[in-house]
Amino acid sequence: MVFFRKKSLEEQIASKSNPRARAYLISGFKLIKHPSVTERLIACAKSDPDPFVRMQAISVLSQRKESRVLNGLLSVIKNDNHQHVRKFAAKAIQDTYQLEALDILLSSFRQTKNSVFKKRMIEAIGGLTLKEAGLALIELFEGTENIEMRLAILRAIGNFEFEDVMHFLEKVSVENSGSVAEMASRMLKRVKRANQI
Repeated sequence: MVFFRKKSLEEQIASKSNPRARAYLISGFKLIKHPSVTERLIACAKSDPDPFVRMQAISVLSQRKESRVLNGLLSVIKNDNHQHVRKFAAKAIQDTYQLEALDILLSSFRQTKNSVFKKRMIEAIGGLTLKEAGLALIELFEGTENIEMRLAILRAIGNFEFEDVMHFLEKVSVENSGSVAEMASRMLKRVKRANQI
């Protein structure tokens, strides 16, 4: 009788030098909910050298509602240098972890001094669809004097289409000048277009 040793997931993924082959292999693990598979998928989402492979891992992870998955996706948003990968992770969070993500993103924003990370947190909050996320961005705007940060927050606020946002953007465009007023006016036009006003 011959026994075959099954290759570990790490060995299987590592043995594929072609990124498409790694991505294809990762897609095969959608239905396997074993903790070690989840951990390996999180590792791929955070550190595979190819952005397409990272996005494939995020796609598989987005179907698992676990706190470690949320933490892994938040790490991708904070640390990945590829904008599309960060947006893909934000979208995955958006669909599954809205309230939890908002709390963690706001906490991360307040705890970090790094302006790049702060902007990434703002971008991710802007990707959420909760009204609470839009209101939180308004609060962040009012709590900062940094022009770059205010512009990033206004850009993110432009993703929300409810009435409080319109009033806020109107107020900002009137009460401010320069680039802040311009950005507020631009976002206001976007929100009005979305609402067909």
